[in-house]
Amino acid sequence: RRFYCGSTFMGWKNKKLASINIRTAELDAGDLYYGAGGGITVQSNCNEEYDEMLFKVNSFIDIVKKT
Repeated sequence: RRFYCGSTFMGWKNKKLASINIRTAELDAGDLYYGAGGGITVQSNCNEEYDEMLFKVNSFIDIVKKT
């Protein structure tokens, strides 16, 4: 899974920041990796979850194409 689904913690002086790396892009030696997913619950609809994941990925791809 690479960097996706991990977590990041940064501390500097009196400040501390942490996050979960969902929808995170990673650039490694010229290759771009992007992970997107969602949370599945007992009330989830598989097709809707899949469509939401595609929407997340496509929105990122659209931004990259414009740059």
